[in-house]
Amino acid sequence: MLKVGLTGNIACGKSFIGKLFSLYGVRIIDSDMIAREVVLPNSPTLNKIVEFFGREILLPDGSLNRAQLRAMVFADKNKLAKLNEIIHPAIHQRTLELCNQCAQGQPLDPNYINFCRQQEALKSQNSNQFSDVASDEGKIALCEPLDPKYVITPEQRPPYIILDIPLLFENHLEHMVDTILVVDAAIETQIFRIINRDHCTKEVAQNIIDKQLSRDYKLNHADDIIQTDILSIDEKRQHVLNLHIKYLASSQDF
Repeated sequence: MLKVGLTGNIACGKSFIGKLFSLYGVRIIDSDMIAREVVLPNSPTLNKIVEFFGREILLPDGSLNRAQLRAMVFADKNKLAKLNEIIHPAIHQRTLELCNQCAQGQPLDPNYINFCRQQEALKSQNSNQFSDVASDEGKIALCEPLDPKYVITPEQRPPYIILDIPLLFENHLEHMVDTILVVDAAIETQIFRIINRDHCTKEVAQNIIDKQLSRDYKLNHADDIIQTDILSIDEKRQHVLNLHIKYLASSQDF
């Protein structure tokens, strides 16, 4: 089973590209979703975090107070290292579990599927008008695939899957995938999207971008690239279809 790594810097339109692949029945294992799933209330990972950081990082309902934890770890590099020490193995283990389910032709864990749906519903409420996902044209594009004959049915053993890992290069996870697709946009586009999404200043947006691995590095280490800011939605649909056909062909070697 071929594993495609989907990555890219912030505000490059990666979510929309992932959704276009999903229209073809491609299974996507999302590391951001897993990072949230493994710290659900009463989970072993959350219990370890509480044991180290204290119960003040919990909200009244027992869920993780992300804002509080973020403030603590970014003020102390040692605490950030400890958090990564706790959470990264849990994310890695859960990712391997889901990959193995796909490789064996089993359905993905319903708990993971339901959690993703809940998170997507929350995210859709907060989508801004400048995103492809929220635009009228984008919503239409996500109704059906460009060419239905290439849809992978749920009964099929997946020929390939996508691992959506925003920090794939930063966390040196290239070994987990067979090929890498980078979703890219110009820095000016990223800044515009961040400002409109987060309602922050240009300086804050630039600071967020500066803390990420450089755009050039990711482009130079990509096997495939989709530059979202120079393509129309129709062109993105066609590009995704072309890559889907390519990955289907490549998967025959795995």
